[in-house]
Amino acid sequence: MAPNVKRNVIYNVLGGVWSIALNLVLVRVQLQTLGAEAYGLISFGQTLMLMNTLFDFGLSTTLIRSLAAEREKALAFVRSAAALYWLCALIIGALIFFAAEPLALSWLRLEQVAPDEAVAALRLWAIAIAFNHLMYLYVALLSGAQRLDLLNAVKVLYISLYQGGGALLLAATGDLLGFMTWNALTSVIGAVFYSLSARRAWRPLLSLPRLAWSAVRPMVSQMLSVYGTVILSLILIQVDRLFISRLLPLTQLGFYNTAFIVIQGIGTLQGFLSTALLPALASDHGAADHEAFIRHMRRLLQAMLYVIAPLVFACIAFGREILLLWTTSGAADGAFRAMALLALGSLLNTISAADYTAATATANADVIVRVNLWLTAPYVALMYAMIVALGIEGAALTWIALNFVYLFTQQPAVHRRLFGAYRLSWTARNAAPFVLLNALIFGVARLLHDALPNDALIVSLSLMAAALALSLIACSALLDADLRQVGVRLLGRAMPSNSRIA
Repeated sequence: MAPNVKRNVIYNVLGGVWSIALNLVLVRVQLQTLGAEAYGLISFGQTLMLMNTLFDFGLSTTLIRSLAAEREKALAFVRSAAALYWLCALIIGALIFFAAEPLALSWLRLEQVAPDEAVAALRLWAIAIAFNHLMYLYVALLSGAQRLDLLNAVKVLYISLYQGGGALLLAATGDLLGFMTWNALTSVIGAVFYSLSARRAWRPLLSLPRLAWSAVRPMVSQMLSVYGTVILSLILIQVDRLFISRLLPLTQLGFYNTAFIVIQGIGTLQGFLSTALLPALASDHGAADHEAFIRHMRRLLQAMLYVIAPLVFACIAFGREILLLWTTSGAADGAFRAMALLALGSLLNTISAADYTAATATANADVIVRVNLWLTAPYVALMYAMIVALGIEGAALTWIALNFVYLFTQQPAVHRRLFGAYRLSWTARNAAPFVLLNALIFGVARLLHDALPNDALIVSLSLMAAALALSLIACSALLDADLRQVGVRLLGRAMPSNSRIA
């Protein structure tokens, strides 16, 4: 594994772990102080924030790829992209601000939160979402310049301010609109932090954004292929929460988001590894180094499964206990079944993630678009029907079905485009052993738990921790030799010096 890839992975993981930890703390405080329905309203705003990637137009991924290939030639495109981001941020903010009243009164099923308070909260979300859109620009620039050390330093600072400060504010006041005002304010501050960091990483960005069609035109085909993937992915990922917010009480959206936030944390780890390997895969492809490309792709899949598979099976086997550890008993009871199902869907998604990253890095995202074009309409229809029939568990089951289908559609399509053929042995060699070994370890742990007379939370968590440790040890034998060496070196550096001497 190239040194810059190792460094990128380390910086991403360190920054991400801190972000996930603070997010879990904030969610706990939100549920305890505001209740499930107000938390559901916050979750709806987060869904709107993710929907604003409709205004990305494939720019962020194209920026990363262009900067990784040749930074100086990309300067005009960078300035044009910055101008487009600023324009879209204004449009996004205005749209959500003026749509706040009909959304609160006609779309959401409010039972406890006052309509006027919901409208005000959504308008504050409009400000936060607009400035978060600008952050995507600067994150892409720092990623493309491979300054993930600086990116994650700023991310930790921003997350600490928003989530840490927000948790303290809620604990002290318990006021929804006070928290939403803090959310808007810290989004403005965060955009400033990221902007200054991008300029520090690359001095030419000190010049003002300037839209030049001549700079954008050569990138349009790449942008459109990525954008098609983004739009379809957005529909596939966000339609569950949009339907839940419309069809079920907002409290159920709060429970679903409680489950989803844990799975999102696991998915974030997947994103760290994919983002860190994306420049390396793009570089291998540009240099026509086929062997290095295959090697990086295989190691990406193995690394993701080594990290993610034990976490997924922990959520399946001990989901309610995990939720009880950091949230309320009501939220745990309402969310743990959906969380277990979402976790299984996340594991299936991880198996396809290396193929998605490889297609993106090689400007072959149109393959993903074609597959999703066929799947989107049936998925949306099934999602609606399953939510009506089974509630939030129905939404999670539909997510499993989608990712299972990907194994027989998206993965073969990508492999045939990149390598000319698809062999099922790719998944059998690199994915199946991690899945089966973790299923065995956590299945035995759960059986032991159910056989014990004492079902105290500390007993459950101890068994889960033992299963996690056993998984990390046992699954290390399944890793590529180079990945094992990297892990050993990292472990050696993490150990105290007196332990190494002993």
